Amino acid sequence: MRMDKKWSSAPRIFCSGFARSKPGLNKSILIIAAAFLVSLGLASGAEAAAPYRYGSMALSSPGEAWLWYRTLDVSEQGYRCQLEPLYCFEVSTSTLQYPVFLRDKKFDLNADGSLAVVKENGRNRLYDVRQDSLSELPINTSVYKALFTADNRKLVVITNARRALTVDLATNRVSRLLSSALQAGVTFPVLSGDGRYLSYYTSSGRRHHLVDLERDRAYSVSSRSNYWNLLSEETRLFDFSPDGKTLVYLDDRDGYPTLYQVEPAKLSGSSLAGRRIITRPYTVADFLVWESNKVFFIANREKPMEWNLYLYDLATKDLELVAENVSYGNMLRRSGNYLFFGKIGERGVEVAFYRPAEDQLGTLPAGLGYAAAKTEYTPLADANGALVLPPSGKTDTLVVWFHGGPYRQASPGYHSYPSYGGYNWILEGLRARGAAILKLDYPGSYGYGRVYAESLRGNIGKKDIAEVLAGIREAQAKTGATKTYLTGVSYGGYLSLKTLVEAPELFTGAISVNGVSNWYELLVGYPQGIFGVHFGGPPSARNMALYNAASVRQKAEDISNQKVLLMHSEKDTWVPYAQSRNMNQVLIDAGKNVEFVTLAGEDHVFEKGATLEEVCRRFFDFTGFAENGYCRLST
Repeated sequence: MRMDKKWSSAPRIFCSGFARSKPGLNKSILIIAAAFLVSLGLASGAEAAAPYRYGSMALSSPGEAWLWYRTLDVSEQGYRCQLEPLYCFEVSTSTLQYPVFLRDKKFDLNADGSLAVVKENGRNRLYDVRQDSLSELPINTSVYKALFTADNRKLVVITNARRALTVDLATNRVSRLLSSALQAGVTFPVLSGDGRYLSYYTSSGRRHHLVDLERDRAYSVSSRSNYWNLLSEETRLFDFSPDGKTLVYLDDRDGYPTLYQVEPAKLSGSSLAGRRIITRPYTVADFLVWESNKVFFIANREKPMEWNLYLYDLATKDLELVAENVSYGNMLRRSGNYLFFGKIGERGVEVAFYRPAEDQLGTLPAGLGYAAAKTEYTPLADANGALVLPPSGKTDTLVVWFHGGPYRQASPGYHSYPSYGGYNWILEGLRARGAAILKLDYPGSYGYGRVYAESLRGNIGKKDIAEVLAGIREAQAKTGATKTYLTGVSYGGYLSLKTLVEAPELFTGAISVNGVSNWYELLVGYPQGIFGVHFGGPPSARNMALYNAASVRQKAEDISNQKVLLMHSEKDTWVPYAQSRNMNQVLIDAGKNVEFVTLAGEDHVFEKGATLEEVCRRFFDFTGFAENGYCRLST
């Protein structure tokens, strides 16, 4: 990207960092390529005076890292960090966007954001970002994906016709064309640094593929699934070592998303089965191959709701805990000798780094407190969840939180996903004022393996409700709470309402934000998604019993004087606004105590700070706590 002269006069902001002693495993201790991380930036962060914020990598190039901290009150901070020596200074966030020429085009970037393949109706051109120049490429067909080698001398192009061809950028000629087409439905394509190997995934048959472009040979491994393809929810499935000698891929064929090692040069036959690296049953969220024999990965190895960063030596099989309380919502990134990751702090997620050679951990500018203590919580015996007590340890109020998904997970403190960060901020405000917070995972949730995720199939409104009721009763007994409020978003909003109608005597009220209330109406309009799998397709005589068992409306009469608050985004593109509007009318007709709030102009994931402020105030009013200005995102 072009240099801005004003950067040279910007004040330096030194990063925090410290050397560490190597702990034993029992001791406590992003998208590269100029990506404008809209999906991560829509829901979080804050400046010093604001309540919370989320940081992410916007760009990584040799010797530099570009960071982006966002808040939902629309304040943003950008930083450009020089890595050797380590210092950072603030820049305008506009400099973290794509170059102007690329902003309305389809393109693929190289690793450091200096080159881009611009794809326009069969015409493909190479754009040099630094020189602001264009040149034609010898590819006159529609391109699905263009991948650069590590030295930027070659380009491997996957066409929409599923052909893979190699372009020598020095001569601008096609130097190699794979003899046979790739399999249909290519996703997650990754190229080895030397350009010899291409890996990719196809959902049909749940198949991992590796192609040796030099020898024109293909390898694959497949697994069965009677459920939704959960691997499609991952952020990374393949990574090569820098020298191309080692491939590591993520697969859940043995029950949990875990890692398998392959040495491509030693493959024979056609199998890509590989060697399973991790034998214990836990979930790996992300990974990065540092060297041929070293792999960093993020996993919930110790407890399901606690995510840590580990380093595994493939040669010695030694496992080292690098950092605790890590965000699995931030992909691992590398720039030179720096590994970047997200660190969950006291008020959100900050960008952290690790330097393996120096064994040094630290954070990049305006950090939220790297050494901040983890949120203390009490695990449950009868359900998967975290009970977080108020400062006094005593309370008469229990607030239950259900995440959406269902293939998501709750977090004791701030969540890895910014879209949940705002709700964590609200819940923390309630806890600080005396409420106990119970965050529950339920059948279908992430982080517990395929069997638990798949157990929701055919059991919506049954198995999930039975488990959360057991967890709620346990939490009520532990706290002695006399008032219990159910709250949730999306699928969690459904659970809030369904749990209320199944056992109204246990609860004081329920809040549903952008929640489902009528599966019949939802899946008549959209039967293709994961819930279509849960119910076995759109409504029919064959599966109507499942829809009836999951129904909220059929039991609405069972509610007595409990309060119900329905909030729904007016322009929700995931769960239609009519879901809550119609549920409101059902409850009014039944003479129930209901209030309906339209979140004007909003989508399923909030885009405006004012919306989150309103939701915050509604939560406080509903549960009887005075917010006293807490719900103002900034001063």
